[in-house]
Amino acid sequence: MTPDPHTPGRPLLPVASARQTWTTLGAQFRARPGLSAAAATVLVVAAAGGLVAPWVLGRLVDDVIADAPVSRIAGRVAVIAAAAVLTGLLTALGAALASRLGETVLARLRERVLDRALHLPSATLERAGTGDLLARVGDDVAVVTNVIAVSGPAFVGALLSVVLTVFGLVALDWRLGLAGLVAAPAYALALRWYLRRSAPYYRGGAPRSGPAGP
Repeated sequence: MTPDPHTPGRPLLPVASARQTWTTLGAQFRARPGLSAAAATVLVVAAAGGLVAPWVLGRLVDDVIADAPVSRIAGRVAVIAAAAVLTGLLTALGAALASRLGETVLARLRERVLDRALHLPSATLERAGTGDLLARVGDDVAVVTNVIAVSGPAFVGALLSVVLTVFGLVALDWRLGLAGLVAAPAYALALRWYLRRSAPYYRGGAPRSGPAGP
């Protein structure tokens, strides 16, 4: 049991660790391999499609400078337009598949939460208090809903775009890829700094050391 920071001495219901959370989510996704694979594939292709336009645009600039035939320039423009349309459609499809997958997983998690809540021993519920249980099935469910249906797909799409952009830079010139990776340590350190200080607040406790800062 975890002590309630707002009511000293009153234990709260256990809080899942990050490892337990990822294990549970992974099991839910593995239980739906077809939908999970379809969503992942479409998101990857959509992210890759977003890199087509900048690459072709560079070739278009080279063609204009070299005074290439109009047909070649028109072909480049057509490819950029087609890539933009296709990327938009794939992005929408990927978001729909990810939302469907997320909502399905969320429904199963809600069923598990409700089942566990209904089978809690009365002594445990009395020690923890009804407020903690209501928060788990109310506020916590709302947070998980936002992560699975909104923040999660957006994060995955952004991560895929970053990874594929780095591969694209390396494919063009290894020096460009190296320049793109220079900023990676700074982002990693900033993310680590933020997570170490923000996670205790999200859990309802205090940071380990020092204020979280602006």
